[in-house]
Amino acid sequence: MNSTLKRLAVVLCLGLVFSGCATTGPGGKKSVVLIGETEERDIGAKMAAQVRAEKRIYSDPAVNDYVNRTGQHIARLSDRPDLPYRFTVVEDKSLNAFAVPGGYVYIHTGLLRELDNQAQLAGVLGHEISHIVARHSVKLLQEGLGLQILSSLVFGGSGQATQTAVNVGLALVMRGYSRGAEAEADEYGTIYMARAGFNPEGLAQVMDKLARLSGSGDAFWENLASDHPPAAKRAAAVRAEIKAKGLDAGLPFDSEPYQAVKSRVR
Repeated sequence: MNSTLKRLAVVLCLGLVFSGCATTGPGGKKSVVLIGETEERDIGAKMAAQVRAEKRIYSDPAVNDYVNRTGQHIARLSDRPDLPYRFTVVEDKSLNAFAVPGGYVYIHTGLLRELDNQAQLAGVLGHEISHIVARHSVKLLQEGLGLQILSSLVFGGSGQATQTAVNVGLALVMRGYSRGAEAEADEYGTIYMARAGFNPEGLAQVMDKLARLSGSGDAFWENLASDHPPAAKRAAAVRAEIKAKGLDAGLPFDSEPYQAVKSRVR
């Protein structure tokens, strides 16, 4: 075994011992996550500060409150309810939403303008919450960071290592997740929104809508316009899950009417 592999083995073994890395994901799944929750929250807070510095946050309190209220209702019924979730509207015409570690979820005004009801909004937010629950962005970091920086984070982190993780992590999140991660977020986002009382058909409706708009540009929600399975196929998978698990049960689409909020989005 060469020296690099030996160092990696040490990091993995000690990380397993000290970081509690056999962590629970959506539905009680276990996975190896070397970066602990304290470091995850620290990295996420610094990413959020960078997002605020680089993007324009939408200032209408009524819109932000509606999005936050919808998201919080779903998040508290997820498999990581104790994270301090924050839902923020970004003033940007592109059809996008994204999440960073530690509970930060963002949705663009461009995507809000395309939605028709609260269940569709809940579908987008439930999907992003699922990325956080499953630590998908943290796993991207583990794959994208060099061994020296990763080992520093595993053992408590340093200022420079954390800042490197922030820079690398934001770039990776904006690039998007694997097909497997997206499928998992679709699956558990559907479950979470149904738990919260939103009709999970809303997520399939968003995918139907975006399938018709797939030529709109580069920044497009969750790779629905890239090399991932087409939106229509993902919508069909969501509907199959709803049927198989009996998740519909007459749940409402618009318990807090969305149109009044949508009319405020410029």
